[in-house]
Amino acid sequence: MNASERAAGVVKALLLASNVDVGQLKSSFSVRLESQKKIFLLQLHPELTDKLGFRYNLYVRGPYSPDLARIYYDLEEVQPAQFRFSEDALAYIKEIASLKNPELVLLSTVFSVLEYANEVNQDTIVDTVRNLKPEYSSDEVKHALAKARELRKRFDLPV
Repeated sequence: MNASERAAGVVKALLLASNVDVGQLKSSFSVRLESQKKIFLLQLHPELTDKLGFRYNLYVRGPYSPDLARIYYDLEEVQPAQFRFSEDALAYIKEIASLKNPELVLLSTVFSVLEYANEVNQDTIVDTVRNLKPEYSSDEVKHALAKARELRKRFDLPV
């Protein structure tokens, strides 16, 4: 099994664990968007970082990985990787699995901004996210920022 096949198996296992309908990846933009954001957020967890490690760029709908996109179009034929998650990782996966696309887009964008501007004040972060995502109100961005900080503290995320 080569590195690409291993990565695909891990991606499939994590998408299934986070309640993504992988059978719809090819036909549904919404499912692909959900997959991109969930993998972005999942790989922030220290236990999952080494298993994934996709590079992301910030696009119109938040963080996007072309490498991940190449993988998920062929996931139907891939066997999900078999591995055990710690209780902490399972709790984090469950937390991310509960989010819907609008929350995923905003939270992943907030985390992406925090990667580059972690030490700046809240107003600057909110303004930066609002410039990227004007469809979200300042209150929604503040809520997502609070959620990001809570997840970072609770799960020891590096961002």
